[in-house]
Amino acid sequence: MFITLCYLYITLLQQWKERKSKMKFVNVIKNHGKNASVVFRNLQKIVPSLSESGHFSNLVEPARVGWEESILLQNQKKQVVTVIPKLKVDLRMWTAYLDHQSWTLEQFNREGQLCILMEAFTPDDTNIFLTRSFSIPKDRRVKVVDHATPIAWRAGNPFGIVAQCSEDDYAILGRAFMDGYLAMDDVLEIQEMIAVEIEGLPKHLLRHDSCSDYQTVAEESIIKPGQAVQSQAGLSLQMKTVHEVVDGNETNDDEDDEMYSSVEESASLREAIEKVLQLESEPASRGIDTDAGGDGLMEYASAEKSADLLENMHAKSNTKPPNILIYCGKKDSARLFKETRSIFDQCLNLEAYIIYHLKHDQVHTVPWQDNTELLIISSEKLYDDTDKEFMHYYRNGGKVLSFCSTLDDFFLIREQTQLSAGIVSLQYGNWEDVTVISGQYSYDMHEDSMRALAVETNVLGSNRVTGKPLIVEVKSPASDRDAILCQVHLDKDPSEMAINADIFALLKKSNSARFEVLRDLLTHLRMNCDQSVMPVLTPGFLFACQKPKMESFMSSIQNRLKDGKLKSQNMKLHFVNHRNDVMEKITSDTLPVITDFDGTEEMNFDFGTYNASLHSKVLGQVVIYTDVIPTTMTVLDGLLFSAPTDVGLIAIARQQTSGKGRGGNAWLSPVGCAMFSLHVRVPINSPLGDAVAYLQHITSLAVVHAVRSIPGYQNINLRLKWPNDIYYGNAIKLGGVIVNSTIVKNTVHAVIGCGFNVSNSNPTVCINDLIHQYNKEHGTHLQPCTTEQLIGRTVSKIEELIYVFQTQRREGFLPLYYQQWLHGGAVVRLESEGNVEVTVRGLDDHGYLAVQMPDGNILSVQPDGNSFDMMKNLISLKVQK
Repeated sequence: MFITLCYLYITLLQQWKERKSKMKFVNVIKNHGKNASVVFRNLQKIVPSLSESGHFSNLVEPARVGWEESILLQNQKKQVVTVIPKLKVDLRMWTAYLDHQSWTLEQFNREGQLCILMEAFTPDDTNIFLTRSFSIPKDRRVKVVDHATPIAWRAGNPFGIVAQCSEDDYAILGRAFMDGYLAMDDVLEIQEMIAVEIEGLPKHLLRHDSCSDYQTVAEESIIKPGQAVQSQAGLSLQMKTVHEVVDGNETNDDEDDEMYSSVEESASLREAIEKVLQLESEPASRGIDTDAGGDGLMEYASAEKSADLLENMHAKSNTKPPNILIYCGKKDSARLFKETRSIFDQCLNLEAYIIYHLKHDQVHTVPWQDNTELLIISSEKLYDDTDKEFMHYYRNGGKVLSFCSTLDDFFLIREQTQLSAGIVSLQYGNWEDVTVISGQYSYDMHEDSMRALAVETNVLGSNRVTGKPLIVEVKSPASDRDAILCQVHLDKDPSEMAINADIFALLKKSNSARFEVLRDLLTHLRMNCDQSVMPVLTPGFLFACQKPKMESFMSSIQNRLKDGKLKSQNMKLHFVNHRNDVMEKITSDTLPVITDFDGTEEMNFDFGTYNASLHSKVLGQVVIYTDVIPTTMTVLDGLLFSAPTDVGLIAIARQQTSGKGRGGNAWLSPVGCAMFSLHVRVPINSPLGDAVAYLQHITSLAVVHAVRSIPGYQNINLRLKWPNDIYYGNAIKLGGVIVNSTIVKNTVHAVIGCGFNVSNSNPTVCINDLIHQYNKEHGTHLQPCTTEQLIGRTVSKIEELIYVFQTQRREGFLPLYYQQWLHGGAVVRLESEGNVEVTVRGLDDHGYLAVQMPDGNILSVQPDGNSFDMMKNLISLKVQK
C-alpha cells in the first residue's frame, strides 16, 4: 500500500511539473505573441544580432525603427526572446508547398493562427545528428509536422520554412526546441523559430515549358494530387501529395536497406522538387529576374537586363536548377548511392549543388529532367526503357556523365577488350599512369562507328598500354548539351572494387590522381569543383577527465589572466564561462575557451569515448577541444609553463584549416582525421632528455599500437616509416608527427603534433579502410574506430612508451619500434657521399637513421629537408666505428 501511494505521488508530481512547464511556454506565447515576435534560438548556432541595424536574419525584413528585444527565458544553450514590433517575412522570394499554392494573403494571416519562421541547417556530421535524434524517446519526440502546417520554403543556408500553427502548438514546439526534443523528417536541424507577419505571396513551384522559357501555371492548370499532366514532350507525369512524398510510399526500391533510407530519403528527388529546387534562390546568379509584383511571376530576364549575367554563368536557352542526380540501377541502389555520393562530395562545390538519388521507379514518374543540372549514371545495365528517358534528357539540353553503362551505345560502338572489369593504366591529359579499374569495353572511334547523332567527339583518356579510348567527350555543336562516356570506374571507391590487398594498395596509390581526373571531367561538363570555401572557426571547450585536474589547472593560470584573457606569441585564449559569453570574433589568433561545460553542449566530439579510452596518469587529462581551428599547434603555447606537473594538456580539433606538417608542409586535415597537440614534459637529465628526437618515434609507434593492441586488430597492416610517418604497409601514408620543444630550467617542454586518418577515406586511405578490407579478406566483423577512441588510446600508449624508454632506455624501446618499421635491411642512396648505396641498420643514440657503408663503417644520417620522401637524398652526420 505504501509503495502504491509513493508511486501515485511521484506520478502526480511528474504530471504537475509537466503541466507547469507546458503552461510556462503557453503563457509566453499568449502574453506576447499578438504584437511581438516570440523567438526561440540556439545560441550555439545563432548569434543574436543586437546591432543597430536590427537585422536578425537574412530571411526576415530588418526590424523597424525603435525595435526592442527582451530576454524571457535562457539556459546555457538556448534562449527565448521577444522582439517588438513583430518581424516580417516577404514571401515573394519564397516557394509555396504544393497544397498551398492557391492560398491568398488573408489565408496566410488567418485570425487565431500564428505564422512561424523556422531556420534550419544541415548538420555538420550526419551520423552524430542521427544518433542523437534516434536517442530521443518516442514519447518525448515532437515532430514539426504534427503541430504546424508548412506553407512556404526558401533554399539556402539557413534553409527557411514558414509554417502556420495555433498558439498552443507554437508553445509545444518551443518547449520541445528548448528541451532538445524537436524533430523534423529531414536531415535538418532547426536552430531558430520566429513568430512573424507575412507579406507578399510565394511563387508556384510547378510550371510548363514553352519555347525554352519558364511560364507561370494558370490557376486552372495547377496539378491536383493524382492528376496526370502532359508535358510538351508528351511525357506523362504523376504528381503526388507532399505527405505521400515524405512518407516514402512511392518508393519500392528492391533490397534497399532501411538504415540507408532513413538517411537518404531526405534527399529523395520528390523533396528536391518540393523543397530544395532553389528556382527563386538568388535569381541574379542564374540570370533570372524575379518580378516583385504580388503575383510572383517568374520569367527569364530580358537580354538587356541580364546579358552580362548570362555570359558569366554560361547561360543557355534552358537554365537548370543546381541539382545533380545519381542513378545507381534497380537493385541495392540505396547502398550504392550512399557510396557513390561520397565520391562526388569530395569533388564538387557542395555550396553550389545538391546531390540526389534518382531511384529506378522515379525515372518515369517524376519531372526530374527539367530540374537537373547533371545526370550521373553509375550502373552498367539500364532496364525498363530508362535509357530512352536519359537520352530524352540529353537531347533536351541535359549533361550526362556515364560510367560503363549501356547508354554509351546510343553514341558510339563499344568493342569488348577484356572478359570482365580489371586493372588498367589510364593515360588522361597530364596524368600518364593512373591505376584504375576499367570495364569490359573500349570505344571505337572510326567514323562509321558513330551513331546517328549530330555530335562531335573528343578522346579524353585511353589505355596507356593499348591506346584504346576509355573516356570520350560527346558535344553537340548546335547546343550546350554535353556527355562524357567513361569506361573507367572513377565512381567507385577502391575498397569496394579491390578483390585482395595487393589490388587495394595499388588502387589507393592512385587515389589522389583518380580524384583529380574525376574533377577534371566534371570541369569539362562546366561543373563547379571549387572547394575553397573555408569552414567557420569555432570556440574551444575546456574539460577534464577528473574534476581536481580541472580545478588545479584553472588555479594555476589565474594570476596570468587579464579580463579572462591569456596571451602568448601566436595565440590569445579568452576563458569564458558560457557559450553566450563569447562576444569577440573568433580569428586565427584568438580562441574563446568555454569553461563551464556540463557535457550537454552540442559538439562533434564524444568526450565519454575519449575518457573511456584514456588510461594515462598525466598526459591528455585536460582537454581544449574545438570543431574548427587553423592549427592546434599554437593553442598550448601560453600554457606550457603554467600548468601543474600532474596536469597533462591536449588540444584536439575536428578540422584544421592550416594544419602543420614537418618541414613547413601543410597538413590536409579533413573531418575524420584524428588531430591533436599534446604537451609532454621530459627531464633533461634522463634517458629521453638525452635523446628528445625519440619523441617522434614514440608517438608514431603509439598510433600503431593504439590500433593493433585492440583484441582482433593485431594484423591490421600499419607500419612506421622513418622518421615520423605512419603507413599502410609500405604503400600509402596515413599519418605523421611533428615535435616542437623548448627547454626551461631542467625540463624539456615538448608539444607533439599528431594527425592520422581514421574515417576519412579520401583523398588517400584511412584506418577504417584497412579494417573494412581486412574484414572482406578474412570474413571477420571488426568494428570501425572513432577519432575519440584512437586519440585516447594513442595518448595512453605515448605515456606507456615514454615510461619504457625512461626505465629501459633505447634498448627496451627499439625492439618494439623495429617490429613495426619498414626499413630493416633496406638499401638507400646517400647524397652527401656521392649517392653511394648504403644499408639501413636502425636508429642511433639520438634517433637519427644509422646506415652501413660498403666498407662497414656506420653513419648517422638525416633527411635533406625535401617535402616528398624523407628517405631520399639522405645526408650524413658522423661516422661510427
